[in-house]
Amino acid sequence: MKTIRLIDVSINISSGSTPLRSKAEFWSNGTIPWLKTEQLGKKYIFETTEYISKKALEETNIKIFPENTLSIAMYGEGKTRGNVSILKRPMATNQACCNIVLDTEKANPEYVYYFLKTQYENLRSLSSGVRKNLNSNDIKSFQIRLPNLKTQQAIAKVLSALDQKIAINNQINAQLEQMAKTLYDYWFVQFDFPNEHGKPYKSSGGEMVYNDLLKREIPKGWEVKSLGEVAETGSGGTPTSTIREYYENGKIPWINSGELNNTFIVNTENFITQQGMENSSAKFFSKKSILIAMYGATAGKASLISFNTTTNQAICAILPKNLHYKIYI
Repeated sequence: MKTIRLIDVSINISSGSTPLRSKAEFWSNGTIPWLKTEQLGKKYIFETTEYISKKALEETNIKIFPENTLSIAMYGEGKTRGNVSILKRPMATNQACCNIVLDTEKANPEYVYYFLKTQYENLRSLSSGVRKNLNSNDIKSFQIRLPNLKTQQAIAKVLSALDQKIAINNQINAQLEQMAKTLYDYWFVQFDFPNEHGKPYKSSGGEMVYNDLLKREIPKGWEVKSLGEVAETGSGGTPTSTIREYYENGKIPWINSGELNNTFIVNTENFITQQGMENSSAKFFSKKSILIAMYGATAGKASLISFNTTTNQAICAILPKNLHYKIYI
């Protein structure tokens, strides 16, 4: 396997451009896909959110990049910069996209895509300037490990098959989540949960009573309580990150709010030491708790855990007083 610069296996590496927004004729009734960095990150790009006109193509220096071009985000706050995608139809891009047209006799686009995905942090580290942007010259010189073409194709085939399985699983999860939301709405908003005869409660004449707090009717026998009445709550803390002894060789699980993206959390990559716990507001929460993110990108997300853990201060741990309510909550 050899290491080689991207430019040495490419026909062209260049950025796109943006037609003048002030010229309506460049954008009105557009038919040519025009890509922005905010869409980069998923494997394939089939469609764009904006289109430009043929007039824009004729009167500006904008370029059309062919199918199977790799596009890397050079600008973008947060996680955008360094994202890469494969264009699955000819399209134009803005100037923040670096577009790589590979020589397919030397490099397989899918293999290079997967390689660049593993280099996300390394690509971002090339950023320069006040706004930490990438530039096309750095990307041209970026080194990639390249086996022979047959091996590239074999590697890409395996990774693509795994990606397809993940996509199918994500679709199944999305469908199951939608089914759960529909069932929740049917039972706990419309109040048509099964009565003692297996029939929908409210639609079958189940008795309803007016609740002053909710200002609506609820099934007879139901109560309305605040979360604090049915559970104990608390938040965690973060040991000072500059003190190595608080983290090095840590054995105590420590979850941050960014991890609350799944219904169930079965492990964490973050650990603190007993010293780190004692010198911060971090505290243990039982595996019987529910964790909810209070701020950050995952604010509002809730997860169940399978192990006793500590958390950062952006998480609220909820321990039901009656554990029969845990899954319902």
